[in-house]
Amino acid sequence: MTRQELFEAVKRYANDIVALFDCKNNFYGSTQNAFYNFEETAKRVWGLKLSDVAFKVLLTYMDKHVIALCNGGISLADAKERLADIAVYALISMAMVEEEQKKQAGK
Repeated sequence: MTRQELFEAVKRYANDIVALFDCKNNFYGSTQNAFYNFEETAKRVWGLKLSDVAFKVLLTYMDKHVIALCNGGISLADAKERLADIAVYALISMAMVEEEQKKQAGK
């Protein structure tokens, strides 16, 4: 693969990830709180509804895909789908970090 071919592939994957997020976005949180699911899991599992714990929940969801990829390797049948899910979780986590930084700046 040339660098140009790689660039075109990355652009295509980025568009696919946006489409995947658009499809799954309704399942992440509630209309008023995008991180609701992560916070509620944090509350149920650890008894703490803190941003830090919700962030760890998100990373745990991401980690299940990493584990599957580590175990199944590059030939895993759903490897690309799992990598796309990891990318979506990474982008959500970036938004979560940004939101927390805004909160901290407002204190």
